[in-house]
Amino acid sequence: MSRHTLRKAIGGLWVRFLGTSYTRTTNSPASFQLNADSHYYVPVGVNDLIDQGQFTNNPANLEVRTTVTSGSFSTDPSAGTFIALSSTRTWTRQAAALALQSVTFTVDIRPVGGAIFYSASHTLVCDRT
Repeated sequence: MSRHTLRKAIGGLWVRFLGTSYTRTTNSPASFQLNADSHYYVPVGVNDLIDQGQFTNNPANLEVRTTVTSGSFSTDPSAGTFIALSSTRTWTRQAAALALQSVTFTVDIRPVGGAIFYSASHTLVCDRT
């Protein structure tokens, strides 16, 4: 089953598997974005924020939290607490010229005020070597 069809559902809401590792080369920053329009965006090679399609059917009824397990974000809108997905959320990892920086993090998604029903580890890499 491809990452584009694997879904977890609860109470009419669903979240599609978001992949695991994203790398941006040449430029900075590398970004991971969950958009209020229900699409998600990740870096692909030299490009940043390439639309990967719909990740859920109703972001306004969901909350997200990221927890860093290795490295650090340059920008982290949730900083370990649940925040609403009714607004677009973008996490970034920057790197200086000739450097490689990465962050490994867990993404938890739940219905507003409910139990977590999507949890997965992801890695974001900014490679300017």
